Amino acid sequence: MILVTGGTGFVGSHLLYKLVTMGVPVKAMKREKSSLKVTKEIFSYYSKQPKTLLSRVQWVIADFKDQDSLEEMLAGVKKVYHCAGFISSLNPQDSY
Repeated sequence: MILVTGGTGFVGSHLLYKLVTMGVPVKAMKREKSSLKVTKEIFSYYSKQPKTLLSRVQWVIADFKDQDSLEEMLAGVKKVYHCAGFISSLNPQDSY
């Protein structure tokens, strides 16, 4: 199992798409109020079946400020791609 932090962002969404199309089991971290809009748009750009591919992502609600949510998120994970950031120039509402 691979974990992608920042799966709702620009870089993380592209990485998720690549991993999913390779058939890799993947979890993606998202904050509770984060939107999947960017991820859906990127999957739609590359595929005619974005919903099917997106359903292969196991979304995990977590926050870097909450250690308990991080421990749950890492259960069964063998590799982590850290694509999350604290500042978003694409969507200022997503910044901390």
